[in-house]
Amino acid sequence: MAAPTPARAFYLQAAGASIFTRFDAAGPGSPITDRAVLLVPPFGWDEVCSYRPRWAWARHLAQRGIPVARLDLPGGGDSDGTPSDPGRVEAWTAAIDVAARWLAAETGPRTRITLVGLGLGGLLGWRAAAGGAPVDDLVLWGAPGRGKAVVREIKAFSRLERSKLQELNPGRELPADDAGAMTAGGWVLAPETIAALGAVDTAELPLPAAAGGRRVLLLGRDASAPDAHLTDAARATGAEVTTAVGDGWGDMLDEPGRSRAPWASIPEIDAWLDAAPAGPAGPRADAVAPAAAPAALFDGGAVRERPLHLDGADGVLAEPAVPPAGGPPPFMLVLLNAGSVRRIGPNRMWVELARRWAARGVPSVRLDLAGIGEAEGTESMRGQDARYYEDGFVEQLSTILDDLQEHVETPRFAPVGLCSGAYWALHAAAGDARVDTTYALNARALVWDTALVTERDSRKVGYLTRASTYRRVLRGDIPLSRGVEIARALMLQARARIGGAAPAPSADPVDALLDRLRDAGKEPYLLFTGGEPVHEELARTGRLAARSERWPNLRIDELTEFRDVHTFQPVALQRRAHALLDAAIERDLQRARDPLSG
Repeated sequence: MAAPTPARAFYLQAAGASIFTRFDAAGPGSPITDRAVLLVPPFGWDEVCSYRPRWAWARHLAQRGIPVARLDLPGGGDSDGTPSDPGRVEAWTAAIDVAARWLAAETGPRTRITLVGLGLGGLLGWRAAAGGAPVDDLVLWGAPGRGKAVVREIKAFSRLERSKLQELNPGRELPADDAGAMTAGGWVLAPETIAALGAVDTAELPLPAAAGGRRVLLLGRDASAPDAHLTDAARATGAEVTTAVGDGWGDMLDEPGRSRAPWASIPEIDAWLDAAPAGPAGPRADAVAPAAAPAALFDGGAVRERPLHLDGADGVLAEPAVPPAGGPPPFMLVLLNAGSVRRIGPNRMWVELARRWAARGVPSVRLDLAGIGEAEGTESMRGQDARYYEDGFVEQLSTILDDLQEHVETPRFAPVGLCSGAYWALHAAAGDARVDTTYALNARALVWDTALVTERDSRKVGYLTRASTYRRVLRGDIPLSRGVEIARALMLQARARIGGAAPAPSADPVDALLDRLRDAGKEPYLLFTGGEPVHEELARTGRLAARSERWPNLRIDELTEFRDVHTFQPVALQRRAHALLDAAIERDLQRARDPLSG
């Protein structure tokens, strides 16, 4: 069977908002079926974690001859709006309805459409189907029967997250959420959304009668049974209801980079899809096809965005809708993955930054590089952090810049990245003459070496061997993987005592990188939150103290009042980071336009 082709990306309009949508057509050489799937994601951090697994799952279905439509809910991904906008529940439901109508029209009147909804996406999918969306069957995985259950779950997650942050920052007053709002995993839900979600009850939303027989598959979360209230509501509709435990839920919602498609349950779902009767369950006369647009306007029409596929990478180009009066700006921003978080950035910060600066006249592209988000490559990095520091990422970025020069007027670039994305950004600045400056947030390494991890592990020994730390591992406050670090760090320390320290390299590679940036006239900007190992290493080695004399080009800002906030989950820190980034970008634009101003 031929390799699957990249999904087609476009925008649909729902309730005045642009909905980013992807369509994985049936793969070349795949069997012809009369099935199609609408895959509705969860929201917030669960959506981020499960993105790559859903990408792999959609490709699997397409190769089996089942086309798949995937959407980003309003306020999430590359779609319109923010999570805290009013009317989210209605906007989410309208987006699912429009995507279902597009899929019904695209695949034909004889196609049977199954909505696969995950978590909150399942509850919203039910609500859309109850409202008349052209959905024949439903697969609801980990979905609650009432919105109140979602609210309780988000509230519990929010409290746990805040408690752990307080434990890591004893004696500090944590920034408060907006009045009445809830923040979980860096995502905010407004009070109005919380109230609207709490009012949703599947028992009060009967599914329309289906002459062709409606089927519902309900899956729990690994060993747990499906939600009992949802099961009762489904059976009350007269649908043919099947339940399953849903093995693989935890795999699908693991941390980005560790998560993978739920292969334990996919064969069972495949068989259930194959067993459906032919043809739709109800009439399709009103399934009017919404227009699929290759580009869309955002921020009141000030910003135009369109999807790009470049050298195996996947991206979205954001430009001012009207060209700036003074001509193109000196550079465009290139927004890179934050580790395995796809191109929307940590807590969707890159989407916000891209649209804000495009409205000011500065274009940007936010990218998924190999094996991340929507880009070609391996399904999962399987937690192998060293893979993010392979030379291929920086090489791929260089090739992408070649391609971008054919799409935009601005021939120069300024990469922005967090974690490994910051590493790629810094090395692109050091090695590519087209990169004038770079913005690196919480870089986890300046030069990658496996010995770096060993050294950091050894420094953790004092912390990791405390009895209180073991108790936190047993309670689940610290992941079991950190417990493994205890053993590894002790072993490494013991080896060092027996064999002596490894010889120092003849030339320090970090100094060499910083020298290259200085000698090339680059002025990189580094931003650190508290407890970041690179920042601590720069201080401990004396590089911060030597910066004004040896590396005056190196700009560093610190948000060190809170520790262990690597991806800026607290909303107050996100806002401060945005303000610092904006100031740094504005300075560089002014300097590029008028070198004497710097």
